Formats: sequence, structure tokens, C-alpha cells
Amino acid sequence: MKEDAEEGNPNYEALGDALEGLPNAELGLSVTHDGDWCEAGIPDSTGCATAGFKLKTVRLRDEPSICYFYDGDGICEDFERETSVRDCGLYTPSGFLDQWATKIEVSHEEKVLCPADVAVGYPAVTKAYYSHPMVAAAVIIHLAADGTGYIDQTQCNITVQLIDTVEQIHSLGEWRLSCRNNPLVIPVNHDLSMAFYRTKAILVKFRSHLVAISGVGLRSFQYFDPITINGCQSNEIYNPMGQSCVHYSCEAIYCQEPLIRNAEMVCSSPRYLNGARCTVTCNRGYVLQIHRDDDIIKTQSDSIVTITCADGKWNKQVTCEPVDCGRPDKYHVHPAIFHFPEGTTYGKRCTFQCKEPAQLVGSNNTLTCMEDGMWSFPEALCELRCPTPPPVPNAVLQTKRCNSTGLKVGSFCKYKCKPGYHVPNTNNPKRRAFKRQCTEDGSWQEGACEPVTCPPPPPVFHDTYHCTNGFKFNSDCWINCDGDNHTGPTTNIIRCRKDGNWTGSFKVCPQIKGQCALPQNLSPTIRVSCKRGHGIGEECELTCKDRNNNVVILPSNTSVETVMKDYWLNPPKVKVALFTLFIQLQP
Repeated sequence: MKEDAEEGNPNYEALGDALEGLPNAELGLSVTHDGDWCEAGIPDSTGCATAGFKLKTVRLRDEPSICYFYDGDGICEDFERETSVRDCGLYTPSGFLDQWATKIEVSHEEKVLCPADVAVGYPAVTKAYYSHPMVAAAVIIHLAADGTGYIDQTQCNITVQLIDTVEQIHSLGEWRLSCRNNPLVIPVNHDLSMAFYRTKAILVKFRSHLVAISGVGLRSFQYFDPITINGCQSNEIYNPMGQSCVHYSCEAIYCQEPLIRNAEMVCSSPRYLNGARCTVTCNRGYVLQIHRDDDIIKTQSDSIVTITCADGKWNKQVTCEPVDCGRPDKYHVHPAIFHFPEGTTYGKRCTFQCKEPAQLVGSNNTLTCMEDGMWSFPEALCELRCPTPPPVPNAVLQTKRCNSTGLKVGSFCKYKCKPGYHVPNTNNPKRRAFKRQCTEDGSWQEGACEPVTCPPPPPVFHDTYHCTNGFKFNSDCWINCDGDNHTGPTTNIIRCRKDGNWTGSFKVCPQIKGQCALPQNLSPTIRVSCKRGHGIGEECELTCKDRNNNVVILPSNTSVETVMKDYWLNPPKVKVALFTLFIQLQP
């Protein structure tokens, strides 16, 4: 057993945290126990445990004993009552009373990330006020962040001051912040040569923007008030239960019978004499609240309290109020709208209605607030469904179940484009099959089929052919070689197939012969080079005599000066011209 494994070694602590929730067989560790605590060792190559260490949050349970993680298991055990906030809540020592701030003032705040009303975040100065000024016994500061970062581990200091009811300031000095010592409990020492004072506010100062405070508490004496004691007259004595001066009398004093609803009460005296004690236990589903002057000063998770008859009055005013479940978490039933006609406290019921297009699966849409402050498990749920998918033009639905409504989110429906159509915007122009999916908002993904098109015929046939439907599927294109008297298709015909290719290729009409002449309207600044002559189908290269310029096609009714001036027109550039069947040069 290594000594440093028990306290202060972050590596062992991190490993201990990682073990939580895993059975011993899955840990790859050797786990034994020593007294009430568990030890773990990492097996070496021989299977023997090495690097033994003690797990701080692991104890023994049951017979035969097994190791279990106790911190955060939701059960408040006696040995962790003072240390575990997660299981037992905030701990107040016996004989003391803790108050939490009812108002916060800060010099700086980040309203979105760190609002002042929770006493956290970036404020450089935090001032907390309390509804009942008391003689302070200690100051409790709960930290959300101690100011250290991943790189800079320098610890920060805070200055704490008490403000009394006459605005006098009493300093408690500087204190070092550390999450290892959270909450920070600062004792208050009173100078007995000076008069006692009641604290109404606590002033906290710090410089680092990385410090975050989640709560500032004022701890006072529950049965001891030195200021009240000092004010008692000669014929009075101090009553610690009521924290007041009372006249001394030998006559029997009674208290009225306490009437506390939703609770069971057991008293030491049936006549409620002075000094009688009654134990109040709230019924299941109710929480204990302690009042003073019509204000709630404490709400206990523990539902048991003892009240004492002192000087004809009970020392505590208590009630048992129903647990409030609040609004259900939005994922308790999703997506849904909740209605609370009876409220949200113990025993009350609420109903929910599914948001469109979600549909109710089940018949019981009622939830009940349970005694543990949680809503009952829903017997029905809201499930997002899609309606029947709308038809896709020029496509055939392949999935039969998609002809019905109420399909679940994530469902797929398969389609196939009709012959002569294909799926657009894909790398494969021949693709005809596609899918549509029911999305989370209850709608269907889009789908489309576009007509198959064939590429234009070669430029040599420019303006010599006619087509029934352009270059789309099943369109016929032909060249009329017999002259102007023939208007119908001839043998020189091609058809666009469903795969996007022509059934053949055009042939040059046999009667068309001759040489092409160069156009007369070419600019003198253009150089023409026809290396293979001026025959039909031959190409000529066009270049500018000035190599810094490009040959372009002028738009209609546009001059060279206009193009040079308005450069944004960006006319098309030309590198090659072709002699077509019309025996003309075509760019």
C-alpha cells in the first residue's frame, strides 16, 4: 500500500473516478478490502496486483462484503452526512443556523453567462444581503470555480468583510481559494472587549475573472444571541429556544396544541407544558418548511424536526408542504405541450398533447406528480410520423408500404425515374433510382426526375438540321438533303435514346461540295490560319495580331469601342472557326 495513494494524488483519484459503475470483472483490477475501505491494485504481466492504492469513495457493503461507490449514489449514509453535498445536501452543524442571501449586488456581471442573481460569474465584488441580521459565527462561500486554469495553476485570494446593521465594516482578512476546500468556511472571531453586532450583509472582493461563486451563506448561533442576553433585565432570564428574554415565573406555562397538517406528531407531554418536545414527521410526498415571522428561512430534505415549548410558545413554526414537481423535462414526453389544470405539486395530475405532426401512441396522456418530486413514467408517447409521400413527376414509387400514412421518422421510400428520365445533380447521368426519407420534422426529402438529353450534333452541321423536341429523349433530328421541297424526316436521321446517346450520327449530304470563303467582315487586326484548307468541316485558327488581345464575338448592335469601354460585357472568346455545310465560316 502506497501512502500517497490515499490522499492528494490526482492520478489515483482520477483512476478511482473512472472505476465508478463498472463491475470488478470489467476493471482489469485486483480489488480487496482492508477494514471498512476497499483497496485496488493494477495486475502486472504475472497477474499479481501492483501499485496498490486506497479508493477514497469506495466502501464495503452486505455479506459477503463487496466494494461499492457511496458518493453520488443518492443515499445519505451517516459517515458522509457532513461531507457529501450530492447525497445529503448542505450540512449545518448542530446548534447553528445557516442563511442564504436573499439579494445580490455585483460591480460587474455577464448577464447571459453569469447573471448576478445566482451569485456566480465574473463580478469583481459581490455583496450578499440577508433577511434576518444575526450575530455571525462563520461565513460559508461555495465555489463554482477557484480561478485556476489548465495552464495557470496560480491560486487566487479573496477578501471578506461583514457589514453590520449600522453600516460598519468588519474585516475577516484574505483567504486562499481552492476547489479542494469547497465550501470555504471562514470562522468569525468576536472581540469580547467590543460590543457584539448583527451582520446584515457580506462583502466579497476578488480580482480574477476566472473565479465563480455559487453561494454565500451566513452561519449564526441557533440558541445563542449575545446581544439579546446583554439586554435582559434583572427579573428576566434568557430563553435559548426562543432567543428572547422572558420573565421568570414558577407557574406552569402551557403551549397551544400544534396543528400541523400532512404530518404525524409524537409529544413528550400530553399537556404541552413548558419544556415539552414534539417530534414532527411529514407524510410521504411532503417537505418540511421552518418559518419565522411569516418568512420561510429553511426547507429541509429531511422530513423530521423537533419543536420545543418555551415560555408559552413553540420555538419553531413548521409546516409540511407538498413536493413540487415543477414542469416536466421537455424530453419526458417529446414533442408535446403540457397542461396543468391542477398545479404541479404532489398528487396533482397534468395532461399532454402531441405537437403536429407527431401522433399519440397509446391512450393515457396523463402524468402524476409523485412523492419523490418526479413525474410518473408516461404510459403513452408522442411519435413523429410522416404522411403519405407526395408523388414525384415522371417517377414510379417502388416501395408498396409508402402508399399509406403514418410512416415513422427515418423511413425510406424508393423511386425509379420513368424511361427517358434520370436523377439530376449526380455524377452518373444514367442513374434512375433514388430514395426519399421521412425527416425529424415530419416531412419528406425532395426528389425529382429530369428528362434525358443528348449532346448537340457536331458543329459542322450547325443550322442544317431540324428536331421534333430539341435534344431530349425520343426526339428525332434530321438533315434535309433533297432541298426545300421536302419537310419530313429522311434517311439522314438520328434519335435521342434513353441512355443519352444518339442512335447514329449525321452524314454530309453528297450534293454539298465546294470551298468556303473567308468572311468579309473580319477585323483587319485578326489573323486567320487554315492549315488544311477551306473545305467543309475544316477548322481555322483565329488569333489577334496583337498578342495581348483575344478574338471575341461582338454582341448584336455592339461596337468594338463599346466592348473596350464596358469591360463587364465579357463577350465570348474565339480560338477556332469551322466551315459548316452552308459553306460559311462558323465560330
